[in-house]
Amino acid sequence: MATWSGWVAQFMSAGKFPNTSGIQKWLDEWSTHNTAPCKNNPIDLSRTRTGSKNCLKLTSSRTAQDYASHASAAAAFNQQVKSGTFPNLLAVFQSGDYPSPAKLGDVLTDLQVWGAKNFVAYLEQEWGISPGGGGIGGGTVAVPRATKGWDDLRRQVNHGLPTALAKIQKLNRATSTQLARRSKVRR
Repeated sequence: MATWSGWVAQFMSAGKFPNTSGIQKWLDEWSTHNTAPCKNNPIDLSRTRTGSKNCLKLTSSRTAQDYASHASAAAAFNQQVKSGTFPNLLAVFQSGDYPSPAKLGDVLTDLQVWGAKNFVAYLEQEWGISPGGGGIGGGTVAVPRATKGWDDLRRQVNHGLPTALAKIQKLNRATSTQLARRSKVRR
């Protein structure tokens, strides 16, 4: 992905946010699961700046940008996160803490709007939490997603098992036919 040494500190400085180990871990994970491999854009930024160019469509209304410089990307980060559209994500940066599971559901909702599809998928898998739930405005604990395992089991019972049983029955009939033919030949 398009990262450079010191980018986290530069982004945190642009937003006047604390540059803590929790935020560094958060942004490193985000950068690792960046959806858009754009120039000077480590975390799916879509805020346009002078000299930025469209890179990759993130959502129906957001397009990741190639930025002309690191400073331009840091300024875009500051403007985007403080735009009023991402209150839960803004709270993460203001706190300096890696989001707790209780608040992660609403943060994931903000990340979906942001267009960070790969990062959302990673966090859902890592934490078993879907968008929505706790955080600013919600006040409830995000609910772990136990339905995926149930859906897999149900799919196997409803589709995999009948298919396997049909194959077994077909093999049993073929075996019986072969045995019957062989026993007639020996007589």
